[in-house]
Amino acid sequence: MSSDLEDLVNGAIAFYQAGNNQRAIEILNEVLYKDPSNAEAHTHLGICFLNLGRDGDALQRLDSALRLDVTQDKAYFHRGRIFVRMGETVKAISDFRQTVRYDPENFEAYYELGICFYSMMRFDLAVKAFLKAARLSPDNAGYYANASLAANEFSMFTGALDLAKKAIKINPLVNYAHYAKGWALMGLGRYQEALPCLEESVRLGYDTVEVRRRRAELYHYFKRYHESIRDYLFILKKDPSNKSPFRIIKDLLPKIGHQDLASYCSLALSGNITAAEAIKQISSELDPMPPPSEVDFNALIDEISKWTSEGEARS
Repeated sequence: MSSDLEDLVNGAIAFYQAGNNQRAIEILNEVLYKDPSNAEAHTHLGICFLNLGRDGDALQRLDSALRLDVTQDKAYFHRGRIFVRMGETVKAISDFRQTVRYDPENFEAYYELGICFYSMMRFDLAVKAFLKAARLSPDNAGYYANASLAANEFSMFTGALDLAKKAIKINPLVNYAHYAKGWALMGLGRYQEALPCLEESVRLGYDTVEVRRRRAELYHYFKRYHESIRDYLFILKKDPSNKSPFRIIKDLLPKIGHQDLASYCSLALSGNITAAEAIKQISSELDPMPPPSEVDFNALIDEISKWTSEGEARS
C-alpha cells in the first residue's frame, strides 16, 4: 500500500474511533476506488458497518478482506463478533482462534473465546481462555471473575474462590465477582461466608435468578424464612412457568405464621389461579420483613475500644 493510501486508512481509523463512522466510510471508499484489492481498507470498512449495526454489509466486507489477505487478524476478530450475534458459535470460535494465531496478544479475542466456550458448556476451555485474557490484561477484574464463574460450573470451587478474590481485589465493584465468590464458598460448605457475598452481588446490581436462588437456599438454611420467601417470589416473577418455587414457599409460609397464604401456592400448582395472581396475593399480604435486631452501640464501641487498646499494648 502506498504511503498516501496508508495515510488515508489511518485517518479513517481515527475518525471511526472518535465515533464518526460515516466520515470514515467515505475515506475508505475513496481508498477502495483507487485500490480495490486493499484488504486493510475492506477490514476497516467492515468495522465501520459493524459499529453502525449493519451486520450484513460488515460481513461482506470482512469476507472480502480475508479473501484478499488471510492474515487480517482484525477481520477475523470482528467477523467472529458477527457470528456470535448470529448464534453461529462454532464459526465464531474458529475466527477468534485465527485472530490469536495472527495476533497472540489479543486479550479481547481470548475473552470472546471464553464466552463462546461457556455458552457451549465447555467450562474447562472457558477457564483457560479467560485466564489467557487475564494474563495479557492483568488489571481486568472481569476476566478473573468470568474464569471464576466457569470454574464453579465444573465444581472447581477452591480455584474459583481464588479467582473471585483476585477479581474483587482488583476492582470490588465488579458485581458478578461477588456472586462467583459466594457460589464458590457455598460449594466449599462455607455458608456463613457465602451469604454476605450473594447479598453484595445483589446490592451492586448483579441480581439474577441464579443469584436469588442460591441466596434463597442460604436464607432457608439459616432459618431466615421471610427473606427466603421473598427471593423465591422474585424467581417466580422472572419465570412464572417454573412453579417449583411455589412448593418451597408453601412449606415455608407456615414457619412464619402464614398457613393461610399457603393455599395460594396450592391453587397455583393446581392451575386454579395463575402464577401472577398467586404471587400478587402472597406479596401483598406477607408481613413486612422483621426489623434487624437492636444494636447496643455503646457496648459495641466499648468492645472495639477494648480490642484496639489491647492491640496497641501488644505492639
